[in-house]
Amino acid sequence: PNARMHGSIRLDGQPVDERSLPALRGRRMALVPQSISHLEPLARCAKQLRWAARRAGRPTDRETLARHLEAFGLDGDAARAFPHQLSGGMARRMMMAIATVGDADLLIADEPTSGLDDENAEIVLSKLRGLADQEKGVLLITHSLAAALPYADRVCLIRNGRMEGEEAACAFDGAGEGLRSAYARALWQALPQNGFQVAHHA
Repeated sequence: PNARMHGSIRLDGQPVDERSLPALRGRRMALVPQSISHLEPLARCAKQLRWAARRAGRPTDRETLARHLEAFGLDGDAARAFPHQLSGGMARRMMMAIATVGDADLLIADEPTSGLDDENAEIVLSKLRGLADQEKGVLLITHSLAAALPYADRVCLIRNGRMEGEEAACAFDGAGEGLRSAYARALWQALPQNGFQVAHHA
């Protein structure tokens, strides 16, 4: 009651609303949530993967689901585990497996590398890049600009709740001469590897 929302979302021209969402969720679009607490704590991971596959109308046999988990570096022990028994990296990869089991056209990944070490973050980002290379739409929401750049095509910058601009990922290079917006250059130059430079504006 204390929030006001307006606007509309369309997927391939089709409105995404309360009426269409049940048919789209998991089949045409899927979400990798930010927090691993979105995994159902009282259900083994294999059961949660099976639920997602069934909702999307995909095969739910053990062999197919095992192969899907294998693609994310997860084995039978992970499938039989409850979420609290997984490491942080395994839990994030399990959420990726659940989100992608329906082979959705659009995947929205909300901070999927939060709290991960470099190795696990690379696994997750590589999987997202692989989906994009298969002509899937991937929307990666992250605060880790430097980590995401090697895997991204385009970068949309959000500032104070509004989109500040859109840049080609390859433009984040050198001193940022190829970046179109002052805000993008300021973000780029403020990164540790770029000397923590602060942009000065007249």
